[in-house]
Amino acid sequence: MSENLPDDPLVKLLDRLIQNNSALVATVEDIALWIDQQGDPHSLARIHEHLATIRDNSEVVQASFAELVARAALKHEEDLED
Repeated sequence: MSENLPDDPLVKLLDRLIQNNSALVATVEDIALWIDQQGDPHSLARIHEHLATIRDNSEVVQASFAELVARAALKHEEDLED
């Protein structure tokens, strides 16, 4: 998504934070697989609970980010017209 973002520092910052969040989730999922193989169901359950919170919030984050991108693009178009 990064290539087509409006030239807005806030949009770019949030895009990178979302990318970092996705990378951290993937890392935690890999660690969870290892913990599962070690036979620690209590820790695995806690990890899955925390990952569920991230997944539950992801729709709102993505929708809000898309709205911010759209607003920034609209503002950029309006600035070009002035």
